[in-house]
Amino acid sequence: MGVERKPLTGATLTPHPEVRGRVPRTSVGPRLGAVGALMKSAVVKRSVVIGGHYTSVSLEDVVWRDLKNIAHSKQETLGELVEKIDRTRDNSNLSSAIRLFVLEHFRSKRRAPR
Repeated sequence: MGVERKPLTGATLTPHPEVRGRVPRTSVGPRLGAVGALMKSAVVKRSVVIGGHYTSVSLEDVVWRDLKNIAHSKQETLGELVEKIDRTRDNSNLSSAIRLFVLEHFRSKRRAPR
């Protein structure tokens, strides 16, 4: 009955079904800037697979880029890093936990002796 799917292991990253195959739509949508020009939010919804289940995160492009750079510097895949963040987060949602992780990463680098 139906197609049998294998359970996914680890965390993998895929485009959110709403944006697959086209330019991502911002989750907040256009808004007017300080000078009245139309601006788009940099928040983009992305899907991640954690423990075999899809979940979505809405993150600013700069946070996503920094997260990828942090994963690279730790010699981990982006999926592995997101899975670690998910396991260690407190009661916040995953998007917030990722933002806080990135913020703390750069704060701790700034505090570290040179």
